[in-house]
Amino acid sequence: MHQLRLFASSKEIKAMEIVNDPVPVEHDKPHQKRLLVLVLGFIVLLAALYSLIPNLLVMVKGEDITGVADEDLKPNDKLIIPVAENAFYPLSRIVINGLTPINPDLQKYITDWDDGMVEKLWNEYRENYEFYDDATKLNSYQRVGANDSINGIRSIARLSAIRAIYLAKHDNIQGAYEEAKKTIKLGYVLQNSNSDLLTFLVGNAVSGYGLNAYKWIKTNYKENEDNADELRQYSDVHNGIKNALRQEYLVGIQSIREVLSGTYDDRSFTEKIKIKKNNYYFKPNLTQSYLADFYRKEVSLVGVCPAPESEIIKFNTPGYVLYFEENALGKILFDSLILDYQSARQKACDHQQKMAELSE
Repeated sequence: MHQLRLFASSKEIKAMEIVNDPVPVEHDKPHQKRLLVLVLGFIVLLAALYSLIPNLLVMVKGEDITGVADEDLKPNDKLIIPVAENAFYPLSRIVINGLTPINPDLQKYITDWDDGMVEKLWNEYRENYEFYDDATKLNSYQRVGANDSINGIRSIARLSAIRAIYLAKHDNIQGAYEEAKKTIKLGYVLQNSNSDLLTFLVGNAVSGYGLNAYKWIKTNYKENEDNADELRQYSDVHNGIKNALRQEYLVGIQSIREVLSGTYDDRSFTEKIKIKKNNYYFKPNLTQSYLADFYRKEVSLVGVCPAPESEIIKFNTPGYVLYFEENALGKILFDSLILDYQSARQKACDHQQKMAELSE
């Protein structure tokens, strides 16, 4: 008689587990495939729209404005000044590389006055001073090409101011006044030329050195008064800053042309551009109209003293809306070009005030 088996062997238990454990059925695979297809389809649709939308925008609103009325912003540069009458040429011969730097603070030389030091500077700069002196005899300045002598002009103007004080200290008061006045005149010629903003600012600095020397002589040698009335003709330089602002406007127009030709190399601008350049995203005439409005307002503020702040209103278009923004590239370019010209306009006011004080 067989005995009843109460316990199954380990092999039998494993066999029973295999039989009782159902084989998994892959019910989710079709659903996953459908989801993947939908995702890929959505990505393809977005890519298609990304490429299609710029073309649609061009079709709907790709037309630029017809033109910009800016005759009032064009400098009068049609007049060509003869070489013999143009102070640019003698000034362009100034080269100060390797020479002892001349401190722009005239007071430092006055406080620690040293005849020997002044004479050393004079001998070192004498050849360059002769070019400067030739320029002071002329009444016109027109830049012809690059001007690499900007720092040299300022240095010789400082030397001229120091020389004026030197002459006064050696009892040549009339010669001292004349030295100061010719530097004031040259600064006026530079400021009132039909040139760029840098030339205006250099001219303003040059006049300032002459004015400081003249004022020092007048204060310290009161018994030898000079007729300051003749300096009044060098007072008003507002026309010069207007011309400089018009030149800045032309620089902006040139930047627009460079963007069109693909030669614009301002990294701060090009690094922001991730959108296609087409007739919707870049409208040259519309961009130029932004610049014309801004510079026209700046020119209108010249002569208002004290100088009011520039009315700078930038577009500052957020990056996430650039893709749909009309003339997005033009607006970014405009924002990168405009500057605050209040300080330059104020320099013209200060110059006029200092000239008026000489006659008091």
